Amino acid sequence: MHTSVASKPKWLVHVGKIGYVSPVIGPDGVIYVGLLNGELVAVDSDGNVKWRHAVTTAGNPDYPGIITSSPAVGKDGNIYIITTVDVTIKDRRNEPSKMLQVRRSSLHSFTPAGNRRWSYRFPANTSVLGLDAYTASSPKVWGDQNIFIFVPAIYAGTTSRIEILVIDQSGNLVNKTEVTNCAAGDEISLSWDFMKNPENVEPKLAWPESTLAIADLDPKIHQPIIVMADNYKTLIAYRWNFPVLTQLWSNCSDKTCRLTSPAVFPNGNILLGGKDGVIRCYDLKNGTEKCQPWYQADHGVLNAPILFNDRMYFVAGNELIMLNADFKVEKRYVLSGQCFGSPVLSANHIYVSTTDGLYTFSLDLKDIHKNPDIVGGISTPAISQDGAVYVVDQKGILFAF
Repeated sequence: MHTSVASKPKWLVHVGKIGYVSPVIGPDGVIYVGLLNGELVAVDSDGNVKWRHAVTTAGNPDYPGIITSSPAVGKDGNIYIITTVDVTIKDRRNEPSKMLQVRRSSLHSFTPAGNRRWSYRFPANTSVLGLDAYTASSPKVWGDQNIFIFVPAIYAGTTSRIEILVIDQSGNLVNKTEVTNCAAGDEISLSWDFMKNPENVEPKLAWPESTLAIADLDPKIHQPIIVMADNYKTLIAYRWNFPVLTQLWSNCSDKTCRLTSPAVFPNGNILLGGKDGVIRCYDLKNGTEKCQPWYQADHGVLNAPILFNDRMYFVAGNELIMLNADFKVEKRYVLSGQCFGSPVLSANHIYVSTTDGLYTFSLDLKDIHKNPDIVGGISTPAISQDGAVYVVDQKGILFAF
């Protein structure tokens, strides 16, 4: 779809403080935003707040935590959101003088009218020395009638592992598959200070947890491919055939490297960036490396590249970079602010939200406009089917262009 330069907003509305999350648009054009106070907000395409629902309830152990990832919306319009509790408490059972960190996520589902359908608490850790299952990633939804939600779950501790959880439409766990038991570090903790105290703490550039990618390139068989980077050494793919996740292939690196969430494109290529600045390309069918030599930027790449007409766009450090089909640089532009999210594409523009404004670029990066009124950088803009562009800034204001 074609869009306009983000110069003067059609409307704006204060929704509330956000973490590293983005607005998500439902099939009816309603915009959903998850807030750090645990609220899920629905705003219609005219800028009216339809409803607010307190996903979390103070003092209720069944619905704890804050919202740290973007919601997801199914084709039926139902919404899915994850909350995570992150607290430090006294170990009253064993050593009262010792403090324990508690972190655990829950997945919630709501109707388009804002009514809670169900909530599912992530599994507990079987080890007393580790955190319960949690994630800062967004849920992924697949299916038309038989709808399933896929989420990664981290169990951090002296021994760490990552699992993929699959939840059905009744909020029941139908599959739990271990991806790896050697997850590196817990760098997302660098962001928790900001997410728990956004009024007094500046956003921090911490490495994001990987969100799953779902490739349904052959919808006739109704068996999508689930792709995940474990943020350590491995890129892995599974075939979903209810109720089983069957591993198709695994590509393991010799060196530890934090990778972005994978992006799968209609040509069967998987693209993802890395903390080392390398843009990687793999074949969805078998996980083999493609399009080498790979391009390496001067700074780490936090989010997966995006493609349009054989051009690739991504942000590395404070640069927006455009590559051609041969992985050669065609253009680069130095941004004056930080960008924690991804650039987004319409048929004629690229939008980048930074800490000093919202940029609108032409596809060749020659025409540039910056709206300095939007103090963004921690959220990725969203584009609706009618060409409207939505972005949330650090003040908690949702803008529409």
